[in-house]
Amino acid sequence: MTKSKYSLAIAGILVAGLLGTPLLASAAPGERGGPRADRAERGEMMRRHAERACADAPARLAGWLAFADTKLVISPAQRAAWDNFGRDLRASAEPLQAKCQQLPAVADAAKPGEPGAKPDPLVRVRAAEAATAANLESLKLQRGALEKLLPQLSAEQRTQFAELPPLPLRLPPPAPHRMMHHTAH
Repeated sequence: MTKSKYSLAIAGILVAGLLGTPLLASAAPGERGGPRADRAERGEMMRRHAERACADAPARLAGWLAFADTKLVISPAQRAAWDNFGRDLRASAEPLQAKCQQLPAVADAAKPGEPGAKPDPLVRVRAAEAATAANLESLKLQRGALEKLLPQLSAEQRTQFAELPPLPLRLPPPAPHRMMHHTAH
């Protein structure tokens, strides 16, 4: 699996888990984490992971920028363009951070309090729609930042830039077929 697909898969697992979507059911029925395990327990664990990922997002972006700066060997003449790029990328993360702030409330609404109750599919679809809108807004800002930076880089730097790990700025929605929470009997 490529790094970008791996990163996307991890982000999808985090978001899907936060919304209460079971992705892995390898334990036997009734065992901790199994298909019949307490949904609240699994949802709470996934929520903690997603909250940590949201909280760590600014640090991951700062780390990516520092790595890219070092890898590309940004020259003093390119420094202003690079600094503007970093500012623009941090701005592109704002829609995703705003979405992160809303996810706990969405997760609570998606899990009715009754034991064995199914999550509300409409709440999940709305959450997926909001995540997609936040991601699109962020991607548009990222594109603008890249359109300003790339002409300032040398051909060799652009080649190196293309080989960098993907930007840590994505919040993919869960797949609709997983959101409906079908149960096989």
